[in-house]
Amino acid sequence: MYFIGKAIKYSCWAAFSLFMYHWALIKKYDKPETMPTSEPFLEAARFVDWSIYDFKVLMTKPGMTKMLPDRLSMPGQMEAKVLVMNLNGTLVHSTYSMGVGVEIYKRPGLTMFLNRMSRQYELCIFGLGE
Repeated sequence: MYFIGKAIKYSCWAAFSLFMYHWALIKKYDKPETMPTSEPFLEAARFVDWSIYDFKVLMTKPGMTKMLPDRLSMPGQMEAKVLVMNLNGTLVHSTYSMGVGVEIYKRPGLTMFLNRMSRQYELCIFGLGE
């Protein structure tokens, strides 16, 4: 039993070193297929390299390039200013109570305010989306 454990241990180390060799080939050469390689290890190294690259891009690049869409330009119309408003806690308040659930309260006059502001500004409203 002792020798089987040692054989498994050294086999794992050999496989890991072969994998690292192939990964180094991918990083160093443009065409690692021309080098003496083992195809399964080369494919595994490519997969890991692509996965690491994808994870790095996912964590470092923003999910979107811009937050708002491009403005529509209509001939003969002045360019409207943008009014950004936060719904949560300022214009709308939500509470949770047992047996009732979530209750949402609007500030008095909110609908009239939004209607008036939409005539003068381009509205951008955001909130937590409860």
